Amino acid sequence: MNRRILLVGIVVAFLAVLGLVFTSGLVLARWWPSDSRPRIANTAAVVTQIQALSQVVTVKYV
Repeated sequence: MNRRILLVGIVVAFLAVLGLVFTSGLVLARWWPSDSRPRIANTAAVVTQIQALSQVVTVKYV
């Protein structure tokens, strides 16, 4: 049971850090020139994939 709580805590913390990185990326996108926006869009796609993978890990191991 303690291991399950620990795993859930790690995944939640991981998602929180990703959310902060993504949010700061969106804020910076307003300040950067429009040339950098495709990079931000790619970052959003990567973050979405990582979140999907972390959900799979959570379902599989918890």
